Amino acid sequence: NPVSKPLKLFGKPKSRNIRYSQEDLERFYDACIHLKMRRPGRGVELWKMAKTLYATGVRRGELLNMEKEHMVTDFAIEIVEPSAKRKSQGDTNEIKSDEPYIVDLNDEIVSWFQEVKSGKIFPGWTKNSFNHEFKRAARLAGLPDTIPHGMRHTFAKDLLQTGKVSLAELQGRLNHKDMKSTGVYSKWVRNERSRDSVNALIRPQILKVV
Repeated sequence: NPVSKPLKLFGKPKSRNIRYSQEDLERFYDACIHLKMRRPGRGVELWKMAKTLYATGVRRGELLNMEKEHMVTDFAIEIVEPSAKRKSQGDTNEIKSDEPYIVDLNDEIVSWFQEVKSGKIFPGWTKNSFNHEFKRAARLAGLPDTIPHGMRHTFAKDLLQTGKVSLAELQGRLNHKDMKSTGVYSKWVRNERSRDSVNALIRPQILKVV
């Protein structure tokens, strides 16, 4: 019998067309909490990490590197990922800016971060352990194609679609080097709005069979 290749769920998605609905996000969050793990409370930690990914738009590595000492105010944290370390590891990412940037936090996330006295916000998690548990939660939720970076794409599109942030502001929030990377989201939102407008104008016809 031929051995089937495992489905690759992690790494950078090939397309920015990913966007999770609020219903899918809630299903995933619920799966995180109910996921059976060896260490008590681990599922709640995963739930907090997943919600932080969506609410801030940070990358997975940036999430894992968050420290209490990086809090610049009660409602904001500085994302620090030394470019020298990334470059020494062969990371030649042309999208990321090498400069640290500030991320705003909502009230729920602030309450979690305030519970941490010092050090890592989410200690005891590695890239591999996070990927493994994230994948398990996605399967439990019946959403096997859910990926961590998809939370970032969903954050960007949902935020831009509110109409309350400019493309330039979104670029800063996503820490993109140039506007070209951010512009992809603007194109997606325009397409969605155009589709909604067309659907609102064209009403289904009821055909009467004689």
